[in-house]
Amino acid sequence: MKEIDLIFITFFVVTAHVTSNWSKVTPTHKIAPTGPHKLAFSEDIRIVGGNEASPNSLPYQVFLRLIYDTYTSFCGASLISRRYVLTAAHCLVDDLVSLEVILGAHNIRQGESTQQRIPTSTFKVHEQYNNQPAPNDLGIVYLPTPANLNQCVQLIALPSRADASKKFIMISSSSKWLGIHFSA
Repeated sequence: MKEIDLIFITFFVVTAHVTSNWSKVTPTHKIAPTGPHKLAFSEDIRIVGGNEASPNSLPYQVFLRLIYDTYTSFCGASLISRRYVLTAAHCLVDDLVSLEVILGAHNIRQGESTQQRIPTSTFKVHEQYNNQPAPNDLGIVYLPTPANLNQCVQLIALPSRADASKKFIMISSSSKWLGIHFSA
């Protein structure tokens, strides 16, 4: 583990030395806008740059249907306890009226028997969130009805308290539901 730390430190020192004038560093691509997008469903299901997940292979994955005064949107989240869902703060701002938490879904467009739908309007964003993508883009949603844990609905695995002081390598992945895409 110390060798990995040494490799990362060396990489960052070399990178910092090579790029000593940070005022001239510019992005090579446009950064995608943050915040919820208007919900649009497509009749032709396409997955670009990825593969369809096996049904209910991500049982901790949650679909949040966000309800505003003039439109509906969506975000992803993770089930962290039977009563709480963790998501991004940018999903829970901009005059959100209420939301529906959908658990156990594979294809959100179909009323699957595995789905649990829990309406709520109780949520909180990180107190230091300021419409920036990091570092405090965290929000939590309270479920008034506890999630029914089963093969299709499970809690995401979190490190134990004993592991809290250990270093972890961050692995990230992304998932969506069938038939959903963003439209401008």
